[in-house]
Amino acid sequence: MSAAERANRSRRNSRRRGAVGKPAKPHMRTVRETSAGGLVVNGLGGPRENLCAALIGRTDRRGRLLWSLPKGHIEQGETAEQTAMREVEEETGIQGTVLASLGSIDYWFVTEGRRVHKTV
Repeated sequence: MSAAERANRSRRNSRRRGAVGKPAKPHMRTVRETSAGGLVVNGLGGPRENLCAALIGRTDRRGRLLWSLPKGHIEQGETAEQTAMREVEEETGIQGTVLASLGSIDYWFVTEGRRVHKTV
């Protein structure tokens, strides 16, 4: 093994968790959460220029405006469709019905010392 190969191996090993001289990072607990929500659209039967949609706007910690669909946790005994209708009404004041599924997305974030894997 050449000197360059030994140096590369040493650099790779020093980056591994628990390498000599570096404390291992504590593992965060992973929590799985499931939410449901919906896209509220008005004017589906009319001209395209009359279509309206309801979104939730909020400001993040950096002061940026973020837009999202109304959504929330599925309560025990509730279907995803029931949750979507309830959350839309709670967050927008609009009563609606489910016309079609929008599919699902999942994402990760860290809060309160735990990693959250959320599916919506």
